[in-house]
Amino acid sequence: MTTVCRGFLRQSVALSQLYRALFFSLLVLFGNTAFAQQQPQQQPAEGYSGEYIDSFRAHFDIRDDGSVLVEETIRVYAKRDAIKRGIYRAFPNNKRMVYHRTYLPVLDLSVERDGLPENIGKEEINSNAYTAYFGHSDRFLPKNRFYTYTLRYRMPKAIYQFEEADNFDWNVIGHQWDFAIRSWEVTVSYPAAASVLDDKVFTGPYGSETAAKLDRITRTDGQVVLSGAPLNAREGVTYVLRFDPSLVSPGEDYPVLNEAYFEQLEREREAALEAERQRQEQLAAERAADRALLIAEAESMLLQTLCLLLAFVLLWVAALALWVRVGRQKSVLPVVAPQFFPPSFIGPAASRYINRLGNTNPTKLLVTGLVSLAVKGCIRLEDRNIERISAKESNLTPAEIGILNDLNLGITGKSFSLKKRSDSKAKRLRKAGENLTKRLRDEYRDTYRTNWPWLVLTLLAINAIWFVGVSLTQNYVVLLLWPLSGLSMLLGLVVLRAGQNLLSTGTVIYTLSSGGLLYAAVNWIPLGQHPFYLPVHLSFVASAILVYFVRVHISNFSQAGSEIAAQLRGLEMYIKAAERGTLKDEPDPDFSHFSAIYPYAFALGLHTLWASKFARDLEVWAADEQLSSAYWYGTDDRSFEDTLDKFEDRFASSYSYSTSSSSGSGGSSFSGGGGGGGGGGGW
Repeated sequence: MTTVCRGFLRQSVALSQLYRALFFSLLVLFGNTAFAQQQPQQQPAEGYSGEYIDSFRAHFDIRDDGSVLVEETIRVYAKRDAIKRGIYRAFPNNKRMVYHRTYLPVLDLSVERDGLPENIGKEEINSNAYTAYFGHSDRFLPKNRFYTYTLRYRMPKAIYQFEEADNFDWNVIGHQWDFAIRSWEVTVSYPAAASVLDDKVFTGPYGSETAAKLDRITRTDGQVVLSGAPLNAREGVTYVLRFDPSLVSPGEDYPVLNEAYFEQLEREREAALEAERQRQEQLAAERAADRALLIAEAESMLLQTLCLLLAFVLLWVAALALWVRVGRQKSVLPVVAPQFFPPSFIGPAASRYINRLGNTNPTKLLVTGLVSLAVKGCIRLEDRNIERISAKESNLTPAEIGILNDLNLGITGKSFSLKKRSDSKAKRLRKAGENLTKRLRDEYRDTYRTNWPWLVLTLLAINAIWFVGVSLTQNYVVLLLWPLSGLSMLLGLVVLRAGQNLLSTGTVIYTLSSGGLLYAAVNWIPLGQHPFYLPVHLSFVASAILVYFVRVHISNFSQAGSEIAAQLRGLEMYIKAAERGTLKDEPDPDFSHFSAIYPYAFALGLHTLWASKFARDLEVWAADEQLSSAYWYGTDDRSFEDTLDKFEDRFASSYSYSTSSSSGSGGSSFSGGGGGGGGGGGW
């Protein structure tokens, strides 16, 4: 009995301890809940009953590499309606800048909540936006509280580069926020050396063309601060700050934006879609083709295509024989010996024209003539200006005098500025290039032979083989194009008769109108259904290559031209010598000798090599006060090769300028028209 009582007492004590532990646990739980409920709830601002953004502060730091560092401080009021776990931020991924940007619209994204690092619960990305959700999917935030989120991220290549300006064109407060914004302030910082052209602001809903909700804009050196009236949900701010185009240096992976750039992107996109559509159609047609018919026609088709290929092989053999008989004569020159002095009877521009058998770019010819005029002390070249400094013309060639007249540089003190491009200047430069080419062609036309009748015979032979080959395919639709092929060849003949410099134009017209259309028409029959048409296609490609081969190698020098070409080859030999002083009887060149040969080296495309041999001498000559006045390549501290390269680039840009190529540099014209932006909400 005593033992039973003792066991019962021990069990009672254990149960009482267990009940006591459960009681204290429940007391602590309910006590914490009561304590949390007794925490004072923060009240929203007057006039705001739901969730909203109490303040939105954004700072954009523009860098000279085109990137922008952004810090956004967003204070929200959460009632656990939409904002349960936190907020999300959506960054547009379909703006035009995405074409030369990274896969994500923003990089190095980090976020804090109330000064402490916050978790990125999930991320979504598609063609329209990249969305980041801040918080934890399994944790809810206490309601009726203010939370401050600080976002930091980087936007690469965020500056829009146009020909006339570099634009910070950005939706600094996005237009897709689900909440109203009670107060906002935007700060934009930029490099102190940047030159601001102008700026403009748009506020309100997407498409607004006013700044009605802008209260204040403060401009200081290197910084602009914007602030304004409250914004409703789906309202934002767009800010356009235009800089001088020297803010960011363009490159292959950071192009200048213009109409041609976006038109090319659109063409590529449409071409890709069309190619994919055609590929799918072709695959469907191939799967539905009658395989038995292919086998029945295989032997006949193989024989026909082999005959066609044989005809093209014979044509190539004939073309090679023609080159050995006619075109090879241009390599038969008099004995070539090193020439230590430039030819005295022709100028640099004429040297380039003759050396290339009349097939030369008018822009390069003009620059060659200008370099020669600068060496002779007639003009001074700088990267953005051409100035007449001497009236002496006794040592100038007729072509060089023509350049001065065409550019209105006939009087000392006159100048031709390249600082600002225009249609009128481009027209004058193009006219000068045409006149220079015509003068050289009229003066030196007898130095080379085009041998154009042989080219015509080659084109006739190609047409004949095409006609036979297409007839064998029994594609009668293609036969209807035969008259067009003949007309295109006649047009090519007219162009050929106009002059050697237009030979390439005639070849292009012929190839595009005849070969291109025929090739497209043969594609009317899918290769999957008739695989032996592939040699026919390859034959058309071979014929286009043959036209180019004959066109390039059929011309040769006349007797007079070969003597000039031999002297130019000798001058090339001297310029290309591995080291100075390695050739017999080579003179010790001074500044005058270097300058006299330089324009001819430029005409032959060897000016960089010629200048590199005298790099140390140029430093010595630059320090000589007596020689400094004779410098013809500008007055700045850069090497004259850099100056001349800049001049040539600027000259070519002015030569090819047109108004349509510079459109689109004014930036956005309405709220929401810039890059970036986006918005967000709660989750």
